[in-house]
Amino acid sequence: MVAVRTFASRVAGPAMMWSSWISGMVARASRGGRVAHPGAGFDQHEGQHSQAHRRRVDIHGGAADDAPLAQLARKAEGPVHFAGGRYLVWSDIPNDRLLRWDETTGQVGVFRHQPGYANRNTVDRQGRLISCEQGNRRVTRTEHDGSIWFTDPIYGINCDYEGNKGESEIGACHVYRIDPGTGAVRIVADDFSRPNGLAFSADEQRLYIADTRQEPSHIRVFDVTDDGTFTGGKIFAECDFGRFDGIRLDDAGRVWAAASDGLHGFDPTAP
Repeated sequence: MVAVRTFASRVAGPAMMWSSWISGMVARASRGGRVAHPGAGFDQHEGQHSQAHRRRVDIHGGAADDAPLAQLARKAEGPVHFAGGRYLVWSDIPNDRLLRWDETTGQVGVFRHQPGYANRNTVDRQGRLISCEQGNRRVTRTEHDGSIWFTDPIYGINCDYEGNKGESEIGACHVYRIDPGTGAVRIVADDFSRPNGLAFSADEQRLYIADTRQEPSHIRVFDVTDDGTFTGGKIFAECDFGRFDGIRLDDAGRVWAAASDGLHGFDPTAP
């Protein structure tokens, strides 16, 4: 899970002032031997461009769309490279979204919807995204909260074939979240029959969960709040052959679910 934390804001006044402040922060971080994101274009100790980053690279949007990345946005601003993850994030301001290019696959997808018309972006020394949200008149930092989410079906105790047969200690199957600070385990959804595969959207604002033993087997989708609670829970897709098991999302936001006859794919943006 990620959380967006505001650490500077204004209720009035020119929002672009904060964009200029972000630019100055990036410039300062790039001088004097310490950088905002080591390995993403500067040598960590010398403050000089490293040999590995002296070449010019023409980046395109992948095999399906050979247009340069800038042409995939109405107005592109604030590109920032995450060296550890090998991906690039930048703002598409009029469409109020952040886009993400994956270096390993060449694919482009939406990194975050409605980021407050974010303009400039940078990365701090801990690898966290900092954005100037000119629409919200604030500067935010995206943080990984370290929480763990999991489901608890009975497949490890209903027979010895896949585990050790035994009685359920709680008499039900739920969805849980482990708090990264306290280690407390909390039930976040208790209305499933057999919760199974689960996967977040790229911006981690939605969570898809398969319920294998419902009739028919289906996938539900929840909106996730900053405090780790759910809203929604409508049925997103139903299985037309067998039952859903594990699920994953690709860079385009499509949901892929394993089922009895193979892999089923669903596009959340389709009408």
